[in-house]
Amino acid sequence: MMIPGPSLVQTEPQTKLSSASQLFASNLRALGGLSIDEFLNTPEEDLPPIRYDFGFRNATSPWYYKPETQALPKLTAVQQLENACKEAFGRIDVLQFNVDPNAPSVTSVLHVVKNNEMRRTYTGERQHNTEFQAREEVAQVALREGALTYILDVDDTMDTDSGASNNPVKRINDCFSRWRPGINAPQWFTYEHGAALKVQLASPRIFRVFSTPENTKSDAQVLCAQLAIDSGVLEFIKFGDGQVRPSSPNSSVSDSKDTLVWLNVQEFIKTLPRPFPEPEFEDNPQKIEDEILQWFNKLSQDANKARADPLKLYFHFLQVKHSFGCVLRIETPDSDPTEARTYLVEPRFSKKVKSKVGVCIQAMSENVGGFLRTYFPVESQTTTSTVLSLLTPQMRQLANQTLWPMLEAACQEIGPQATIMVHYSRKAGKFGCTLTAVVPSLSDRTTGAAPNDNGKISRKWSVPTTYSCRPDARIALLCETGESVLQFIRFPGVPSGDQPRPTKKSKQENQETG
Repeated sequence: MMIPGPSLVQTEPQTKLSSASQLFASNLRALGGLSIDEFLNTPEEDLPPIRYDFGFRNATSPWYYKPETQALPKLTAVQQLENACKEAFGRIDVLQFNVDPNAPSVTSVLHVVKNNEMRRTYTGERQHNTEFQAREEVAQVALREGALTYILDVDDTMDTDSGASNNPVKRINDCFSRWRPGINAPQWFTYEHGAALKVQLASPRIFRVFSTPENTKSDAQVLCAQLAIDSGVLEFIKFGDGQVRPSSPNSSVSDSKDTLVWLNVQEFIKTLPRPFPEPEFEDNPQKIEDEILQWFNKLSQDANKARADPLKLYFHFLQVKHSFGCVLRIETPDSDPTEARTYLVEPRFSKKVKSKVGVCIQAMSENVGGFLRTYFPVESQTTTSTVLSLLTPQMRQLANQTLWPMLEAACQEIGPQATIMVHYSRKAGKFGCTLTAVVPSLSDRTTGAAPNDNGKISRKWSVPTTYSCRPDARIALLCETGESVLQFIRFPGVPSGDQPRPTKKSKQENQETG
């Protein structure tokens, strides 16, 4: 006797279907559809809403969706947060709104709770008449302050749940394997009483290097990992080249080049990006090899002139079998905490002395010369009253308490792909400042700046070298160009000359409208 297997078609148990057409209609209803008889015999106004936006040509039937006349509703701030929670966690109870509807005016507090140990709180800034308005306003505040990035970044949640957050080395490796699969893992190098870390993304031009202070006698790798995390290496791994989601492993990257040894310094120089920041070395590779150590030593000595606490420079050699590499660490002792820059060449040189030449060339290509020149002694310590009078207390307050926070909030509202960077120049003891803003390009708008290879738009603003210190140059730049920078971040597709400005009505127009 054969026992019939379970039916793949689920029918309604309450009624016995007498025909195949009834069975077909029943399953159509279960899927949200209609049978042919129901469709033909139901009045048009009683039919459920049907969308036909699946790429078909628009027809004259009134049921068809017409994108040219029916725009999709814009998502509210609450809906954007809920969609992010569904994507990251599959649920929306991560969002917890606290609203007191019995109060005379309604305000809201939003908690984003990823687990028992990780949460962020956002508070509404205004009072409202309804709970809906209060929830929407605090959601907008959360979006401005980077809530989407926080929600979608599930790595921190995973690390905390698994206990991996206590091991900074594992946190870095796990974050890299999740966000950058198929790319060579972070490289760890150890030397006597120290360690260094190199994190390189898909492009060989995008990397960061970290190292430990002198005489790190125990757990150097762990300390190096923690210093890297404190310096933002996790954010660099996730968003360093503009991506906002973990990448898909297309194909594993071959590590065959990691075993190559440069036959000479000239081969190493060919791998560096051009042009060099030092024009004197651009067209003569042999000159680089012959003069780079002398060039670096002179810059270091000039930077330390008249300094009571000079910059500290350390060279550490790396060795793998018969190949040599080198780490150059430059510490700024008068900063709290101590700031350091690290330059590294991997163990691919046949001789130790060549690796030292190589790391100085690597540092030159990363503009160590510009960094050291910022510490050159001021030829004249006297500051004229004209320079001191350039800035007023009101300008300092405006720049630090209003303009800069507004620029940061505008970037956070866009996401991690929007950045603002400040660079300083120095000449004859005076400082200038340049601000660079980088935002995603909008392909469907006309822009006053051309997108780069990564599909981003950048623009620079600067003030001349006339200020007595870096903060003054930065404040002057913000006061002079802050509004223009903000307009560029918010409306990158609008040329600066076409940005909307409020217009004053004429006296006749005021009389007519009055």
